[in-house]
Amino acid sequence: MIPSIIPDGGQPGGYDCRQSFARHETERPFSAVFSRYETDEGRFVITSGVEEFFLRMGKNDKTAVIGISVLLKDAQEKEIGKSILFQKKYVREEPLQEASPNGYCQAASKAMRVISEQITNDIYAAIKTNIQSAASAP
Repeated sequence: MIPSIIPDGGQPGGYDCRQSFARHETERPFSAVFSRYETDEGRFVITSGVEEFFLRMGKNDKTAVIGISVLLKDAQEKEIGKSILFQKKYVREEPLQEASPNGYCQAASKAMRVISEQITNDIYAAIKTNIQSAASAP
């Protein structure tokens, strides 16, 4: 699902950030990704959720704040303690360059870009380590 921000509560004329966030989904594609509605199952399962998504307003500045929690588990591992490869919360704050809805979307988009790259790198490293450990096990 693509996050959407419509500050005026969804009334006509609101500012919609979906285009800013949509481009992140196609910049670094995986070779195979299944949604929870697919009948195919992959070995590794990612569960995530948005924990924070707001505008922090100080006396002299405004900051977009995004927090996302991610859980990666190995569906082939039977023991629950071993099935969880990692669980982490990613938080990023980006200052607004301009105090406007567009400025908020740009800052939130920049924060999401950084978080997305961190998540992708962490997932890749965890899966690589898991596969290498399994290959070297007797």
